[in-house]
Amino acid sequence: AGPARPTAAAEVSAGAMVHTADGAMLGRVIDVTRDTMGRVEAYVVRTADGAERLLPSASARIEGDAVIASGEDLQSPQ
Repeated sequence: AGPARPTAAAEVSAGAMVHTADGAMLGRVIDVTRDTMGRVEAYVVRTADGAERLLPSASARIEGDAVIASGEDLQSPQ
């Protein structure tokens, strides 16, 4: 058995690219928010227009050193 497939809870460094499933660039990870147990809740993404948006970890997966968003619906930070 090989290593487990990484999930969105895997470590992603700031600067990681964020894409849609079809390859469109959404932005770059600038921070990661975590719950009290240290699990990733969301990725803070800086979009091409300079805005900061949240990508919930449940809507993301890791492929290599990139984050793949299941949709383009990045949320405004609360």
